[in-house]
Amino acid sequence: MTGYLIESGYRVMEAVDGAIAWELLQHHAEEIKIIVTDIEMPNMNGFELAKTIRGNPQYNKIPIIALTTLSDDEEIACGKAVGIDQYHIKLDKENLMECVHDYARRIG
Repeated sequence: MTGYLIESGYRVMEAVDGAIAWELLQHHAEEIKIIVTDIEMPNMNGFELAKTIRGNPQYNKIPIIALTTLSDDEEIACGKAVGIDQYHIKLDKENLMECVHDYARRIG
């Protein structure tokens, strides 16, 4: 997905797990406008990352888009409960990019 975002002109900071993503957010918050996260990650999964972000007033308004291989109703409900704004299937490039473009337009 990083390649799709870069091809579309977005600057991307990539983290291999949620703990590193949280660290990047704390050090680069002024540069991060949207978070696209996988659900399945080592050290801190996407649910834990979203919950941590939403629990911090400095970062809790940043849109969070989750990528997953399959999104069942239970997983979506869990994600919504921790503050994930949107779910997208990993291989559905068009829907993901449409969602990212929409958030980017709203943010300005």
